[in-house]
Amino acid sequence: MVVFIPFYPIGKDSRTFCILRAYLTAVSTTLLTSSFLLQALSRLFHTVFPMHRRCLLTWKFHYFLIAVQWMMGFLTPITILINHENIIYRTGIFCTIGLDHMFHLYYIYLTEYFIPILIIFIIYIIIIYRVNYYSSASQQHRSNPAREAKLLKNILIFIGIFTVGGLPSIIYTCLMAPKRILSIHFFILTLVSIPLAVAIEKLKGGHLYEKEGPFAIQTNGAITFILTNKEYDTMFEDLPDEILMIIFQYSGDPYTILTTYLGLNQRINRILIDKHLHLLTNFLYTKYNSDYYDSEIFQNASQQLLMLNSNIDKTKLDEIFRPLILFHIRQTYIQQGQEFQLLTEQHNSIRQNLSNNEKRQVDCEVKIQFLNLNKLDRSIEIFQNIKKLILKQGARCECEDGPGYFNLISAVKYLLLVHISEPNFTSPISPHLLTQTFKALLVSNNNLLYNQDYVGYTGDPMDIWKLIDIIVFTISSLKCHFHDRNSSTLVNMKYYHEIVHFYLFIIQCRKQTHHEQEKNMFLMLDYISNMNDNLLIQLTNTELLKMVVEETNFNDTEDNYWLETHLRQKVEYVVKAKQFHVIVYLAQSERIPWKKTFNEPKNFIRKFINAIILDESGRRFLLQIMETISLDLLFFKKQVFFLLLKKRERKLLEQLLQSSPEFLNELDEDENDALLYTCLKVSGLRHRIIELLIKMGSNMERRNSQGLNFMDTLQLPRNRNLSKKLVEFEIIFNDN
Repeated sequence: MVVFIPFYPIGKDSRTFCILRAYLTAVSTTLLTSSFLLQALSRLFHTVFPMHRRCLLTWKFHYFLIAVQWMMGFLTPITILINHENIIYRTGIFCTIGLDHMFHLYYIYLTEYFIPILIIFIIYIIIIYRVNYYSSASQQHRSNPAREAKLLKNILIFIGIFTVGGLPSIIYTCLMAPKRILSIHFFILTLVSIPLAVAIEKLKGGHLYEKEGPFAIQTNGAITFILTNKEYDTMFEDLPDEILMIIFQYSGDPYTILTTYLGLNQRINRILIDKHLHLLTNFLYTKYNSDYYDSEIFQNASQQLLMLNSNIDKTKLDEIFRPLILFHIRQTYIQQGQEFQLLTEQHNSIRQNLSNNEKRQVDCEVKIQFLNLNKLDRSIEIFQNIKKLILKQGARCECEDGPGYFNLISAVKYLLLVHISEPNFTSPISPHLLTQTFKALLVSNNNLLYNQDYVGYTGDPMDIWKLIDIIVFTISSLKCHFHDRNSSTLVNMKYYHEIVHFYLFIIQCRKQTHHEQEKNMFLMLDYISNMNDNLLIQLTNTELLKMVVEETNFNDTEDNYWLETHLRQKVEYVVKAKQFHVIVYLAQSERIPWKKTFNEPKNFIRKFINAIILDESGRRFLLQIMETISLDLLFFKKQVFFLLLKKRERKLLEQLLQSSPEFLNELDEDENDALLYTCLKVSGLRHRIIELLIKMGSNMERRNSQGLNFMDTLQLPRNRNLSKKLVEFEIIFNDN
């Protein structure tokens, strides 16, 4: 630490050597004390801010701190070099600050020793407080004061060694220097006491700290928890919140973390839903947003998770997550609209102030940069330049339209969309940077929305789609190429969410136009038939479908055969996929022209019912849709009711009649009500169905178009066995 010269310098360079020795002595002392300050800061970051400021724990940030330490170590005592003519003098073979320059002397000792040791002391007080706070919070059933006592002792010993090492400097600065008392031997002691204290700490500190109790302060700058030793057993729940948060973050995805730890106790629940751990926003693949956690929907979900006292399964967790996903998609839709409006206003305001020559120049530059995207050696700088030219300089990008040209749809497809089915794909160019660049291009020129390109490999003219069509197809089918037969359900979720955000941005952009989006709705319905176990993908695509319906102008004309045919086909796909909630939404929507779609033809209704009643979930859905379907589909309800009679679905009929008894009076084309229809047009065992209809209040005297009532139909040859069954089970009584 002290710079020695083995001989007394004489001659013209002696003063230069003296100044240099004094400066390097101050530099070495400053670097030494600041290294301990840096160590204390690292321990503080690992103890107090392990989740709040994760960037503070990285090696990169620590390297930055070391660089700052060395820079300050050389800059702080630079006043010695600046004022060397007045304050430097020789004392034996040492060079130091003269006693007649007290202000400078105090400055050096304050920056070298007093201020660092004060900050170190404050940092360790904070560490002790935080450890004691979380330890007491976690010790619900037993206390362990010995652990906190040992931690306090270790820290006090460390500070004590450092303080004692600086005690001679304190005496010299505060007592001897003001009185102009100079002792060469004491001055030498001030120079060697701090290095001696450091040596003692390094020789004894490692053993002292590593073997003392459950808490150990190590020289790597972190407080390490030793889970077991000879004296103590530290339980998992004894660990502080910050350490538990770190453990949780390395335990897998949010689903795995919550299903593993949620419900163990209230404290674990509280940590898991803490916004600093941001598991809920991580599940949504979005950045932490305080507005989300302050919303009523997030508060309700957090409360449900907090109140759990047992492990939760995936089904229950999906029910809690469902409103969060829907809320997130709607919020993202609003945010994309605000972003589009902001970027458009920014671009237009800049471009309006450009001259024609300036416009041509920046337009040419951005086109060159855009064409560079078609090269294999594309870099991040190209994307950044495109954004800068558009958003900062008002450039407008023009692309050649049509298949075979490199235009926006080609760039989006080959740089962004193709990676949705590659879950392990990584690139230095993040998907977020890609979408931000594509958004800027659309802002510069809305006509790029209508670029066209092939979506398959065949070159068929039917495979030529626009930008929004291929994006919808990619989101719905989780693949990019129309003729790609890869049936893998693996998804790169980062790319998927960026594509969804880009699609929402496009919807907001298309609000300025009024083109039909019926094709997009059918593409979204195609997804429903491609089952994916990821709840986030399921609900995201369903919510996107609703947005497409909201933005679509349907042509509800009498001869819209194309629309009716496609609706029937897509409904069949959705039913087979058992996405019944989608059918409920579509049936309740007043925007879609459903009347002719469901009312004709009859074989469609038959296939529809056959697919639905295969399992219990379909049966529940059928009752729901019969209760909530619009009045335009009364004929559809009627067909469903008589079809259930035909299939002898007694339980479904009973539940339906309990909620809608008016179906008892519905008539078929031969004026048969439910009772007559069962007797004349239903085969097999029917006595239980007839028993139900009579119990529910069917009119046994009603006659059909042939003049037959219920008792007349029982006399027909086809109903002899039925009549016997009705008498046998005392449903009717034989008067003969």
